[in-house]
Amino acid sequence: MVVGWVRPVILVPIGLFVGMPPHHIEAILAHELAHIRRYDSLVNLLQVLAESFLFFHPAVWWVSRRIRIEREFCCDDAVVDVCGTPAEYARALSLLGEHRNAVLAVADFYRVSVACCSATRNETLQIGSHPPLQLHSRWW
Repeated sequence: MVVGWVRPVILVPIGLFVGMPPHHIEAILAHELAHIRRYDSLVNLLQVLAESFLFFHPAVWWVSRRIRIEREFCCDDAVVDVCGTPAEYARALSLLGEHRNAVLAVADFYRVSVACCSATRNETLQIGSHPPLQLHSRWW
């Protein structure tokens, strides 16, 4: 993900490239560098401004979506031109998708386990026969 307009920076999660072959890492970074080279951040800013002013017009939203899709296709074409075959780039993207799915699965597991723990804690707190605590004193 590229962030910034004046001095763009590529943000990458720490564990993203662990276990990936170097040519796949190069392909993913080349895609992000293509966004920087094409000044896509500035184009996106202008696009968001147009969407904001013309939010009521459905054609603006359709054209904006098409521009975003074509922007990604242009960067994909630049990666294939620089790094090699489309098949290798597709493998790099599939590894990236697998990593994303693994991260989402861990996040879902954590969310479920926290929900179960908090439900157990609430049930434990409600089982006791103590009166509920009054957190705020009355003003009178």
